[in-house]
Amino acid sequence: MAQRIRIAFAAALLIVCVLFQSGCTADTPEPAEIAVTAEATERTISLRWDAVDGSDRCRLFRKAREESDFRFICDVTEGTVYTDEYVVQGIEYVYKLKAYSGAAIIAEGLCTPIDLLGSPKITAIRQIEGKKYTVEWDHHDRECVVYGKNSSGWQEIGRSETGLLQFENTKNCTELSVSSAGADAIRSEAVSFCGSPAILSATALDSHTNAMELGAPNGEWRYELARAEAEDGVYTTVGSTDSRMFYDILDTEDTEDEEDAESALPWYRFRCLGDRFVGAWSEPVQLGTNAKDIFYVPVIVYHEFLTAEEFDETSDFSDDVITPEAFESDLIWLQAHGYSTITTAALAECLEGGAPLPEKPVILSIDDGKYSVYRAAWPLLMKYGMQASLAVIGAMIDEATEKQPEREHSHEDYCTWDEIKEMHDSGAMEITSHTQNLHIFNHDGRQGANCSPEETSEQFLPAAQADAKIIIAKIEEVTGSPVTTMVYPYSLRSAEADRAWFAAGYKLLLCGNSGSVHYSRWNPMILEAGLNGNSSLLRRITRLESEPVEMCLGDYEKMLAETALTG
Repeated sequence: MAQRIRIAFAAALLIVCVLFQSGCTADTPEPAEIAVTAEATERTISLRWDAVDGSDRCRLFRKAREESDFRFICDVTEGTVYTDEYVVQGIEYVYKLKAYSGAAIIAEGLCTPIDLLGSPKITAIRQIEGKKYTVEWDHHDRECVVYGKNSSGWQEIGRSETGLLQFENTKNCTELSVSSAGADAIRSEAVSFCGSPAILSATALDSHTNAMELGAPNGEWRYELARAEAEDGVYTTVGSTDSRMFYDILDTEDTEDEEDAESALPWYRFRCLGDRFVGAWSEPVQLGTNAKDIFYVPVIVYHEFLTAEEFDETSDFSDDVITPEAFESDLIWLQAHGYSTITTAALAECLEGGAPLPEKPVILSIDDGKYSVYRAAWPLLMKYGMQASLAVIGAMIDEATEKQPEREHSHEDYCTWDEIKEMHDSGAMEITSHTQNLHIFNHDGRQGANCSPEETSEQFLPAAQADAKIIIAKIEEVTGSPVTTMVYPYSLRSAEADRAWFAAGYKLLLCGNSGSVHYSRWNPMILEAGLNGNSSLLRRITRLESEPVEMCLGDYEKMLAETALTG
């Protein structure tokens, strides 16, 4: 009996549950669909939806495109607008809205995926002419505002919906920025630009080298130069520089026809280039315009000074070795012809705006630091009140100092540091670098202090810095004077090596008698150029046993005489 009662009760309860569920399902409608729209700026995303009758609140959810689940953001109890400020650039978002009446969801909707508007970015500024410019940016789908910065700060320049604005820089702005139109828009990174440049002077240093002094606006610019045969001719780009001096090195065929020299003088123009900025070409200027005065600094290189007996005992570089008597004859000839010996430090000081050089300056450059310099050459310099520049090999001076060698075989020995100091302190000998450890013809794929053919200046720089640090510190410790100059071992160099050694701290680099340095053997310079990659690189003439100094400088003397007659 009890069993039957329990079965009947369970059946009745099941029927009640089914009927209750059926009744609930029938009474609760499906949530209505509601349209949700989204609008983005560069900082926020704003959501809008229609009011839902009977709703007492709306609940918002958000997920990034790559996320699988929506996350609750907030409840909105008043209005039908919500602005989401907690979003970031570069992420696409989807929003879901649910409208509630009590606990029941009566409407819901999704917006289409949306991300923040990208901030416009300036892609190019171009100078048309004078104060006329165009600026371009990468967003063409909205109105944008261009701002310019001058000494008074940022101000609006103009507006455009096309991603391009032409304007006249009447406010003398030097930077531009762009943003979308709107109160919360993000202004782009500023881009610098400048006004019109000019060539201040155009000077022919020699028959193959023309030097242009550039009058460019303040700022860090790269300058592109172009040359033409006539003022209104076709201009061809000849190179670029980041210096205010540009040297146009002419090919041989460019200078073959000298019959009509005046009409053949080339014309030049240049423009400023920057990060996303291209300036207008300057007014053309003919070579010879405001030409500057040229001065010359010939450099004569010596190695060893041995007696006739010592000379017979050595075969190494025999033609580079001269007798003390020959060196004395050189000094007498130089004085008799009005030359004044100077140091490389004096030249660097002059080019940096310091003391002027004497008439007919000449540098006597002595390589290596052999003992014969101390024994034979230095006393003669003292005797005639003249100076020389001695480039020492640091490792060899170290070895001589440690071993204190016998001096009987002087052509095999190097000076000690004490002897280096004695010569320096006399005022007759400048001490410069011939490197610490790089006076080796072949090593590590390199020759001397030159980088390998595969190396860039950046790759070679650590080796240059390491060597320069040692030898400069040693020389400065011994002499108390700063080291200005490095002399290339074996006169082997390249433009990549030059850049590395300048970056390592040297102001002047002395090379060999090669036309790859300067066409002229006499190192023509203009004072206004200062120190730069051209004026800081000096060509040297080797004084051979068979070529006394009057032969080394014979053509130079002839050129000076001709210049005096014509000028």
